[in-house]
Amino acid sequence: MGRPIQIGLYSPYFGTTWGGGEKYLARTARCLADALPNDGIEIASPVPVQRADLEASLGVSLDGIRTLSTNHRVTPIHTFLNGVGPLRPLRNLVVGNQAERLSARYDLFVGMSYAVSVASKAPESLMLCQFPHREGQTAASGYRTIVCASEYVRGWIERWWGRNALVVPPPIHIPTDAPPLDGKANMILSVGRFFQGGHTKRQDMLVTAFRRLCEDGLKGWELHLAGGTHDQGPHRGYYDSVVALGAGYPVVLHPNCPPNILQELYGSAAIYWHGAGYGSDPETHPEAMEHFGMTTVEAMAQGAVPVVFDAGGQTEIVTDGVDGQLFSTIEQLRDLTVDLIEEPARRRALATSARARSLNFGEGLFCDRILSAMDPAIEAARTHQRS
Repeated sequence: MGRPIQIGLYSPYFGTTWGGGEKYLARTARCLADALPNDGIEIASPVPVQRADLEASLGVSLDGIRTLSTNHRVTPIHTFLNGVGPLRPLRNLVVGNQAERLSARYDLFVGMSYAVSVASKAPESLMLCQFPHREGQTAASGYRTIVCASEYVRGWIERWWGRNALVVPPPIHIPTDAPPLDGKANMILSVGRFFQGGHTKRQDMLVTAFRRLCEDGLKGWELHLAGGTHDQGPHRGYYDSVVALGAGYPVVLHPNCPPNILQELYGSAAIYWHGAGYGSDPETHPEAMEHFGMTTVEAMAQGAVPVVFDAGGQTEIVTDGVDGQLFSTIEQLRDLTVDLIEEPARRRALATSARARSLNFGEGLFCDRILSAMDPAIEAARTHQRS
């Protein structure tokens, strides 16, 4: 019997960004650590992570999982390169090269890919692809298996890279008890990081839509926006612009709110809005569409009716008129929301269906699916280690 294999999971954003991709990676590591207690599981990132903060923010225990960084600390140079848009390709190249060298220490390297190309020198490699980028095809060729979160992403991997990928939807925390639908507040909620470019969550458009609802006579309802903020780099200032846009209206912002407050918001919200992709061309900028929509499912799990942009991975979650609503224009968003507000019985029926739909994406199902997808690479790593 050979020695335990060493599995390294890497993301160029882990520890600096606390979003859906980071939760996907951390939960994958948790599943591996629980299923393979005799093997070594390590999460690597460009900068050191604050484990306690990360566990609290992602809702994932890192017990028994090592962490490693390719840089010992965040230097002024790192901050400078990250904050200057034209220099980000250089920063991405440096980060990718560091990760490639690091990969050689593992029997199985699990690299998360979005905008940074990370080649692998490990004997066996598996990619968790958030969304393909045109320059990443060469690096991707070194990976035995590609896993992604939705059919939408899988289609673009095939189109741009000529590779097939396995679809494993993200892990969603599903409360054990069904939410009390009768106790919902007159609240519309949207959750997502405040940032510009890429698959921005378009909180600016959502506030504009809500302002128009108020100007058309809507009273007694509030729009709540929750998510992480950026005080450096190209996204600095976006949060403040959303604050200014909502000034004077019943718009409540929850920047960097802790998980317990976020769960309270989900439990209180009657309607959930998601605007990622709005205003972008899905053919020329497919990355701007929502790749899956984890927060949408989290809201559905707590009985909020989703009203989401009709593109990308959202259409795989929400069936229009069955467990939510899909919109294409800001006028449709407003009209659909008014209908839900004025028809509480219909809203309740959709909320019940939304809760039922969310059960397809629980954390237990995720572990079963991700371990099944990774099993060939794990066994190949064992075979290589014994040879």
